[in-house]
Amino acid sequence: MSRNDKSYQDQSGGETFDEFFKKYKLSPQQIAVITAILFNVLEVNAVLIDKDQLVEVSLIGSLKRKSRLDKLLDEISDMPVKDVWNALNDR
Repeated sequence: MSRNDKSYQDQSGGETFDEFFKKYKLSPQQIAVITAILFNVLEVNAVLIDKDQLVEVSLIGSLKRKSRLDKLLDEISDMPVKDVWNALNDR
């Protein structure tokens, strides 16, 4: 059986994917959110608790993949402008 097979059972004799999802009664939306959090596509932006102790969790993320330039800008965003300028001039 392949891992993609819904009846896949791990080597340790654990439950199958179907059994797991039936046990916890997760909706497709819940599965998508959990997966997005696990793969760092979504992160918690805020947790709000009101006077009646109702909890609201705000998630934030982007489906857009970062380009090499985006990643580079993330890395240098905390650096002093002088250091960035000197590094560019030295190239």
